[in-house]
Amino acid sequence: MGLAIIISLIIIFCDQLSKYWILNNLALHESIPVIKDFFSIFHTRNRGAAWGVLSEQDWGIHLLTIISIIASVYIVYLIYINKIVPVRITLALILGGSIGNLIDRVRFNNVVDFLSFTFGDYQFPVFNIADSAIVVGAICLVVYFIIKPEQLEKIQLTRKNSIGKSQTERQNEE
Repeated sequence: MGLAIIISLIIIFCDQLSKYWILNNLALHESIPVIKDFFSIFHTRNRGAAWGVLSEQDWGIHLLTIISIIASVYIVYLIYINKIVPVRITLALILGGSIGNLIDRVRFNNVVDFLSFTFGDYQFPVFNIADSAIVVGAICLVVYFIIKPEQLEKIQLTRKNSIGKSQTERQNEE
């Protein structure tokens, strides 16, 4: 569990440090081109979830804050009860990202975003390090279970049950 906590703390630190730099060096909606017509640092704010979902709702930021708190607590619990290291690491990435954005929601009532990519005429939604950690963690978790589907049966969602098998069934197998 220690490695997972360290990974989460590193994600949170890097996320908050990068946002601190943005807040202190770029005005809102200011942009710094990094790779012409492809990548720039662009200071923007998001009151919603990914791609601005719920950003137009006054209650949206509060709902997202509550969901993020509940999800973060549950992910800590999942890291604690599951002993499979790759699962713990991927959950740690998701946890670090969730807490990184939660800190913004509590402090600013929005999330600081700044990584901006353009693909031809398509402008990808602006995001941050926390968002990246959540997506990478989720993708890695899915890939892990595709590569090692037998591990899926060993995952615990609660102390009593794993996916697909009861505690009794697992104990009988051992």
